[in-house]
Amino acid sequence: MASPQKKSIRLVSFNVHSGKNTKEIAEVFAHDKNLSTADVILLQEIEFHQAEKICRAETIARHLGFHFVYEPARKLKNSGTHGLAILSRFPIKKTLSIQLPGYKLPFLLQTRIALAAGIKIAGVNITVCNIHLDTRLNPKQRMHQLNECLIRLKEDYGQNIIIGGDFNTIPFRTVARGMPIFYSNQAKHLHKNMLNMGFKHFCKPQSYTMKSGLLKMKLDHIYTDCLPITKSGVEKNIYVSDHKPIWADIEIS
Repeated sequence: MASPQKKSIRLVSFNVHSGKNTKEIAEVFAHDKNLSTADVILLQEIEFHQAEKICRAETIARHLGFHFVYEPARKLKNSGTHGLAILSRFPIKKTLSIQLPGYKLPFLLQTRIALAAGIKIAGVNITVCNIHLDTRLNPKQRMHQLNECLIRLKEDYGQNIIIGGDFNTIPFRTVARGMPIFYSNQAKHLHKNMLNMGFKHFCKPQSYTMKSGLLKMKLDHIYTDCLPITKSGVEKNIYVSDHKPIWADIEIS
């Protein structure tokens, strides 16, 4: 476990694409140079299947000796669930699941949530929030879905908030409820919105966090309100998911 006198933390956000290869994911966090020093891990698209007996997030947490919380966003057809998890070297206190506004995409309406948890480190209370936004939304819709969460976080937790996850900032504008038509820098729209909402610290512009064919996209982000981010990066050498993990070193005092 980490020292209670720790003055900064490393937070990692990673969309694990169901987390089926649980052992490989756990090994990455145990041995990768930059990920093995993580203090808090946000996992998106992590699942629990009853046939496996143990939640995939719990399996990873046990391997690392971390505390964890898992929150399902929706049920799967095969008696399983699909959701978000927060893993932490430090005990997890108050948790909150926030249901986000839903948007019906072609042939699809998925429940989207954010998961927040309180963690006390070196006498400082911080809040970490894991979020996974919808895919084919226009900037206005995406900011509406996101801001419902940000407002709730401020109401329930105040300040010292860190939010990370898969914001799905695809580089397209869409029509007909989800059909991509032309380029739009949704990461830029997100950044402007986050600053307006009081989240002034962020990862510096990084390389892509997901590659689809020739298309390289930055979909994953980390922001804080008043806790400085001193260093950050994207681990492009990780191949256990279709996303790349993103990390940030955050001062907490």
